Amino acid sequence: MLKLICGESGTGKSTLLRERIKDAVLGGKRALLFVPDQFSFEAEKLIYRTVPRGHAQDCRVTMFSKEAQRILREHGETKEYADDIAKRIVVKLALEEAAAGGELEYYRSQIQRSGFPSFALGLITDMRSAGISPSGLRELLAKDETMSDALSDKLNDIAVIYSAYDSMLTRSFDDRLDDIRRASELVLQTDALDGYEVFLDEFDSFSGGQLMFIRAMLKKAANVTLALTCDYPDGSDRKFEAVRNLAAKLAADADTDVTVLTRRYRKPSHLRVIEARDKWQECDWICSEIRSLMDSGVRCRDIAVLVPDSGTTRILDSTMKRYEIPSFSDIPEPLISKWFVRFPVYTLKALSFETQDILRYVRSGFVRGSDGNAVNSVKRIDSSADRLEALSKAYDLRRKDWLKPFPEGIDRGLEELRKSVILPLTELADSLGIKKLTDKTDGAELTRQLCDFLCSKMRVTGTIKSR
Repeated sequence: MLKLICGESGTGKSTLLRERIKDAVLGGKRALLFVPDQFSFEAEKLIYRTVPRGHAQDCRVTMFSKEAQRILREHGETKEYADDIAKRIVVKLALEEAAAGGELEYYRSQIQRSGFPSFALGLITDMRSAGISPSGLRELLAKDETMSDALSDKLNDIAVIYSAYDSMLTRSFDDRLDDIRRASELVLQTDALDGYEVFLDEFDSFSGGQLMFIRAMLKKAANVTLALTCDYPDGSDRKFEAVRNLAAKLAADADTDVTVLTRRYRKPSHLRVIEARDKWQECDWICSEIRSLMDSGVRCRDIAVLVPDSGTTRILDSTMKRYEIPSFSDIPEPLISKWFVRFPVYTLKALSFETQDILRYVRSGFVRGSDGNAVNSVKRIDSSADRLEALSKAYDLRRKDWLKPFPEGIDRGLEELRKSVILPLTELADSLGIKKLTDKTDGAELTRQLCDFLCSKMRVTGTIKSR
């Protein structure tokens, strides 16, 4: 049975859901709470506070991907997951097989284009994420009689490629994108979730694979309880339309009991809307308000600022430093955005000795010359890179120009700078060169040589500590 808890924000939906979890485990049942990945830690804390200690083991907080992997591991067969390289290789082989079989119509003339394998892999990834298998795609095509001939040919070609790809990949690998769909099939075939009280919170949408998993749980679990922020079933507010449609779609698949909450327990006591000229003025006003609160005795840990994007974060961080406001940001940031992570990548790219790669390498802030001295000290990094860039533009420097002395008439300081930058790179290129490789040389050996270059010659650890 599907049980919906609906209401606007602050009406106590999550609190009621946790009380139902408590009642379920106290009644001797096993409970399973699904939340989005980013809410798992907070949800576990709240469950720990709600469910009595003696029954905490009867309730698990999980995510769709995590639960799917558990079910596949305990009730199915698992293989090594395919990485991006394996997928690219397999999709190229699948395209070759589809072309050789003469089954393609719409994409026959495009299959040899250099970008087509990436395009095909993107389509397959979208279908995996939506929970559509090759057989499922063919069933959809067989049922739909309204599509045009061109669209039919296109989708049939995609089905041929997808089938060949799936057949090749699954011989040796599993695909993480397919875990939820495969696990939903095992839920129906086994007792993996039989008798469970299933709860879902903090969701406002589901992927195709997740919907398939929910429908499987509706058939096997004792009950499925879902808290949604919307005005289902009788509301008509446009801001809830997408979630209201989701609730209606799920309700059509099972017997449904709806609990509507209308009393609001949490709402802002005071709301101000401030208009600013730009983001800088907006951040300046925010920081001045925070500074005023701090001066009145409010602790920083009791103040939160929500921002729409990372661009605003950078402006806000700069403004907070000016106002001497200590802060912590929990906005996810790619590891590759850190200079010390990008430097090994820039080093390998600089081995091409192309002008743009050399300049990016010098600007990294970690480069030391062949004499061990910093080419890029705090005082010199901008001027060194700027001088080299100005020279490269004036003389249109190419790869061969970096590998030989600069001609007479050019500042000797720039020639010394060139040697300080290029000589360590040529030594690294020689150590990684094809002629140096032996049958015993592998990725670990190449990595060791690169690490030795970074740590011994560039002394990156010292540069990091000095910052």
